[in-house]
Parts: sequence; C-alpha cells; structure tokens
Amino acid sequence: MALTWLVLFRFARDGVARVSKATIAERLGMSERHVARMIDSLEGQNFIKVVKRARYKQGSNIYQLGIRPLQKSQKPRRHRSGTGPESEEAGGLVESAERVQPVVTPSPESCPGDSAI
Repeated sequence: MALTWLVLFRFARDGVARVSKATIAERLGMSERHVARMIDSLEGQNFIKVVKRARYKQGSNIYQLGIRPLQKSQKPRRHRSGTGPESEEAGGLVESAERVQPVVTPSPESCPGDSAI
C-alpha cells in the first residue's frame, strides 16, 4: 500500500496525481486489480481522495493526496532571541535549529540510592 502511495506522490503536482491504474501497475510490477485494491484501501484510510473523471475503462481518475505543496515564497520560521552571540550576528533573529539545547545525561553520583547505574 505504501508503494502505491509513493507512485501516486511521484506523479502528483500540487497534491493531485493524474495517472492511470495501468501505469501504476506497470511501475510496481503488479496487476491493475491489485492496484485498484490498494487505491481503495488508501481512500478508505483517508490518505487520498479519488475523483472519478473517466468513462468506463478509458482515461484516468484524479487522485487528491492529503498533502499541500510548499509555497516557493515560504521562508524558514525564525524566533526572537535577546541574548547570546547569535542574537548579535542575526540582529535578534535566530533559526529554530540553533536554539536546541544539548541533552545532559546525569552521572551515577547525582542519582542517590541508585547504585546499579
């Protein structure tokens, strides 16, 4: 089922895939009937929405994936920070990734009563 979704994702533009079941079956090396079952399963779990636009056995459906495309104008989120050297360099704006605090593991001496550590 995941491979079927990945093929749909590969063909998607703006969150919509216009590809036939025959093409998906060919890419995955399986029967069209198996692809149809996988698409039904994906739709049943709300991963995709199938919009029927073809006549009987002609053309392809439209598959709306549950994703939204990123806008080209979107920039990474920044947070204000009033302290630290990075605040001076960035004019008070610091990338979120720079604000991650290191993980500190307690030493055995700092855990009283736990001699098994």
